[in-house]
Amino acid sequence: MKSKPVKITLLIGVVAIWGLIAYQILAPASIEDDNLTFAMNRPVAQVSEEKREVVDLQKNYADPFFKKMAYQPPSNPIQPVTQKKRAKPVIAKPVKIWPPVVYNGTVKNHTTGNLYAFFEINGRKEALEEMEEFESIKVLKIWKDSVLLEFENQQRTIHK
Repeated sequence: MKSKPVKITLLIGVVAIWGLIAYQILAPASIEDDNLTFAMNRPVAQVSEEKREVVDLQKNYADPFFKKMAYQPPSNPIQPVTQKKRAKPVIAKPVKIWPPVVYNGTVKNHTTGNLYAFFEINGRKEALEEMEEFESIKVLKIWKDSVLLEFENQQRTIHK
């Protein structure tokens, strides 16, 4: 590909191919089709309701694979559809809204080995250890980066 004539030949080929692609895309938009305008000007045939024909399909032919009747007419007549009873609406239980809780971190007491978690609950700062309760919020588990809390039998994990 070091020779100049090969590069020029390839460039002419690429331009020709892209030209054909552009022509295929743009040419149909510019050509007016006389058959299309003729079909658009033709009146639509009106079909009256009286001329409709109802055809009942006969399904009494044999199955070509199993050599028996493919369709068996139902033995009992079709029963009318009855209204089903409506289910009683489900009344939603009121959901207790969690008070605003901010988890600030943990501290380990080296003498007892207990972890204390620091919270800000309803604007009040409090240090709680596991299984302690403050304003109906119970601390179930303390980890270094998160705590598991319980409020009105709902559990929630809060991260730093």
